[in-house]
Amino acid sequence: MIQNNQQNKNKRGAPNYMAPELFEEDGVYSFASDIYALGCILYEMAKGTPPFYSDKFQELAKKICNENYEPIGDDYSDEFKDFCNVLLRKNPAKRANWKAIIEHSWWNGHKLPSYDI
Repeated sequence: MIQNNQQNKNKRGAPNYMAPELFEEDGVYSFASDIYALGCILYEMAKGTPPFYSDKFQELAKKICNENYEPIGDDYSDEFKDFCNVLLRKNPAKRANWKAIIEHSWWNGHKLPSYDI
């Protein structure tokens, strides 16, 4: 659990799936941080490990915020790899939004709800 000392509020979540912005002092959960977590889950399903891992919280936070994850590999389609890449962008403003997700070629015609977010 991470504490925001300034406002004395708790941030909750599984650290391996937390978006980089959540490690900032004023970082807040948003739809973009949920999209990042989705990318982590898909990545782990493909690779067997989360994009970043450490037994030490501070080390994990530094990896999530500053390092690149290991590429998924050639066993998966370029569309899937690109989909994970747009979900795992460190900058939330450049991360895929819901519209980009439902229009991404990896979905290949699968229908998802359209939300105005």
